[in-house]
Amino acid sequence: MARPLPSGAGTEDLIAAPATAAGRSAIAIVRMSGKGAAQAGERLFGAKLSAASPGRMILGTLRHPGTGEPVDSCLAVQWRAPRSYTGEDLVEFHLHGSPAVVDAALEACRAAGARLAEAGEFTRRAYLNGRLDLAQAEAVAHLTQAQTEAGRRAALAQLQGGLSARLMERRQALVQTTAELEAAIDYPEEDIPAPAVERHLESVQGALAELRALLAAARRGRALHEGARAVLAGRPNAGKSSLFNALLGRERAIVTPHPGTTRDTLEATIDLGGVPLTLVDTAGLRADPEEIEAIGIGRSREELHAAQVVLFLVDAADPDPDAVEEYAALSPLRHFLVYTKTDLPAAEEALPRPHGETCAATLRISVKTRQGLDELERALLREATGTESEGGSLPAVASARQEEALRRASEGLEAAATGLSNAAPVELIAADLTGALAAIDSVLGLESLDEDVLDAVFATFCLGK
Repeated sequence: MARPLPSGAGTEDLIAAPATAAGRSAIAIVRMSGKGAAQAGERLFGAKLSAASPGRMILGTLRHPGTGEPVDSCLAVQWRAPRSYTGEDLVEFHLHGSPAVVDAALEACRAAGARLAEAGEFTRRAYLNGRLDLAQAEAVAHLTQAQTEAGRRAALAQLQGGLSARLMERRQALVQTTAELEAAIDYPEEDIPAPAVERHLESVQGALAELRALLAAARRGRALHEGARAVLAGRPNAGKSSLFNALLGRERAIVTPHPGTTRDTLEATIDLGGVPLTLVDTAGLRADPEEIEAIGIGRSREELHAAQVVLFLVDAADPDPDAVEEYAALSPLRHFLVYTKTDLPAAEEALPRPHGETCAATLRISVKTRQGLDELERALLREATGTESEGGSLPAVASARQEEALRRASEGLEAAATGLSNAAPVELIAADLTGALAAIDSVLGLESLDEDVLDAVFATFCLGK
């Protein structure tokens, strides 16, 4: 069902954009959607496009509608509303993939009456026209941005309605429960029969269990989509670059026995149990460095506060007493204390000592023998996702917006369950359920959402999607 369109949204405009990445390629796609797309397509490609069956590719020539000049010999395909991705008339041109061809095709589309689409506008229209709910629309962005196989599978499951189906099933039961309770408000002198209370409580507790399961996996779902960031910090020559290379599986950072080799931050991303983990190698922390190294150390300190977790490395074979001071400075941050070079005879766990709850783990490793590296990777995965493996069912929640809404819904259901158990006033129970339903509806986009919310959701999309 189509949703009310926000005023001033320009949702009937004819829009055009490239649907493939910028740069040279074998094929590029330019698409148009909106009122007049079929007529514009015919002006650009000829009558045989409008005569072709929807969804059928045809070969022809794309021409500038003003000059008649040929732009490219290409394939074209059309879909008619409402059976298209956007729910509107939609036309695509599959062109030779040079930037010059794409630019000329877009200029031809503009001459035919189209304006350049905003990022995410095609999918936004699909949502507004009822082709996707909001959770599915968010999954489109997650799928196009997936960096790992696990991230791809999770996004595809959400696009295919995994989260939506689970929420809709519980929502229907909660709507019925809320309706019955609101009807009972009209008869305050009559108590709700015990069997009805038990039935309502069962419905609320079932929905609450479902939401708790979704929230329990939300941390992993967000990590699969957003990734995590781990910064390697410590004194010069503590083994940061060696560990960076070992986790990466190749020689990316320069490693020498001389301290101060790393003068700037260096980063790379690995697939850690399905999570895109960005590793950041930093300049060694020490007092009185030379000018260039001091700049690198300043950037290192900035990276520490942007990290999800810090790995503070200490050379176990030659512990630097000054490491205690550096460790104390960063210990309020979530971190691992990692003793390196433990294969050397002189290795000892001398300095420093773990700092309370902010220390996620204390580990001993040797890059040379690979001792402790598997344990370190498991610890990093656990810190990022709350689990040590990528096994189990695919997480359904993948955004902070969804997680926050489900948390609000869960709180409303908890209050309603408590009210039902304690024979609280029906008005209060119904109000808690209404609030929970509103939060669930915001995940699916079933309620009227502020333009700012929609803008934030679709701001992450690429142009042409």
